[in-house]
Amino acid sequence: MKYRLCFYVSILAAEVLMMILCRHECLFTDDEPSVLIRPFRKIAVRLYRYGHMKAAGGRPGYLRKWGRKSEDRIGLDLVTLYPGNDHSLRLMDHEVTKLTNFLLFVFMAAFMSICAEAAALSAEEDFVGGRLFRNGYSESAKSIRVSEENHGDFVIEVAPREYTQEEAELLSREVFGQLPALMTGQQEAAGKDTVTVSSSLSFPSRIPELPFLISWDSSRYGVIEADGTVHPPPEGEEKVTVTAALHYAGMKFEKEYTVLVIPPVPDEAEAERAVIEAAISAAEQDSREQESFEIPERAGGMELVWSRKKDDPSMLLFICMLAAGIAAYFGADRDIYRRIRDREREMAMDYPQILSKLVLYIGAGMSVRNAFVKLGQDYLAGQAKAVSVGTRSGGTGTFRRRYAYEEILLVCRELESGVPETKAYAHFGKRCRMKQYSKLAALLSQNLRKGGGVLIRSLEEEAQTAFEERKNLARQLGEEAGTKLLFPMVLMLAVTMVMIIIPVYLGMGIR
Repeated sequence: MKYRLCFYVSILAAEVLMMILCRHECLFTDDEPSVLIRPFRKIAVRLYRYGHMKAAGGRPGYLRKWGRKSEDRIGLDLVTLYPGNDHSLRLMDHEVTKLTNFLLFVFMAAFMSICAEAAALSAEEDFVGGRLFRNGYSESAKSIRVSEENHGDFVIEVAPREYTQEEAELLSREVFGQLPALMTGQQEAAGKDTVTVSSSLSFPSRIPELPFLISWDSSRYGVIEADGTVHPPPEGEEKVTVTAALHYAGMKFEKEYTVLVIPPVPDEAEAERAVIEAAISAAEQDSREQESFEIPERAGGMELVWSRKKDDPSMLLFICMLAAGIAAYFGADRDIYRRIRDREREMAMDYPQILSKLVLYIGAGMSVRNAFVKLGQDYLAGQAKAVSVGTRSGGTGTFRRRYAYEEILLVCRELESGVPETKAYAHFGKRCRMKQYSKLAALLSQNLRKGGGVLIRSLEEEAQTAFEERKNLARQLGEEAGTKLLFPMVLMLAVTMVMIIIPVYLGMGIR
């Protein structure tokens, strides 16, 4: 246990030391992180620079080769999602964010595990000096795992300590003296053989901290049932003999009690509870200037026994938080993959529309270059209109960008900057990373190199094929949506069944 605590403390101390060493590190982000995240991001920036930049002597950093394939893929995806930005800075921000989340989870895991482990250190040790300590007489058995140097681990079942015949008989006399008070809930009945009651009795099967199993018998079940339910007479009194039997390790001890059942009197349970609550409140108020206060052990003539369960979940807590940190680290990459998948689906849905517009513009006499410029202008005009309408209606005036048209805008900017059309279309097909757009770029480049009047016919055939693919994609998305709705539908069916069955069941019970 102490070694685990040292392990947690060393992790926490290592991160705190790194925070001190990296306090002057730049954050490399446009968004100002919170005070809690800032030190972890500085550590992440230092680790990223140390792991990816070249070390002294021209040697590559220790992370230049490890994970290179995955990092290259993420970098390519980021270039695809943000084509106009510096992909190296985007990649660095992504990796630093992943490291930041991981370091935060590790810090939280170590801190919470230290708290749990420190709380568990106060518990008594089960194995000291080669001796295994049993639980008390009335406690349950326990399993203790020990290790032998040459033969490995053993799991030893340690039974609780048992009483001797003489000890059990002596203890049974004490229990028989306590049973009248436990039956009636009246402390003054302890030690008596005859008690007077007007309400149901409590027949405990066990007494806390005692090993006996208790069974009960009544001479008149019409007045006192086996579970202690009392049927008092409307007037007069009824005498009933109640027999209590204590069972322990094959031994049996019996004693008879005389119970006089009288007509009911006002219930005192609530009054007793109020007395206990008043005693607790008084003890708390009288000690508010002190660091702690003691819960009263007696209240209104009743003896109170208080306990609190102790657990040691530190290692499980540490593992769970560490697993959460690892999941958050790799989950950032999954988010990039999901956005790439959504981008591909969106571009596949826009592809037939783009082809139709190209066929329309080129058929009307425009050149391919002017057709691309027209597509970009229409996209910008729609964007400006959406922003204007949203602002006038009191909204934020945002416009959801379309990846395919953003790529077309990049083609227009390349053409304006003097890039040859063939290269611009080739860059367009390469950036889109989809076979449909690569084929379109190839058709446009081939038309520029060879000329001829077959471009419109080829585009029309490609548009027809694209519309069929779009129908198949829409059908696939509909099937996926139906699958996602299956669980909510089953849940709604279960709720409906419960709403129907419960009233019917209650109605049958009433009749």
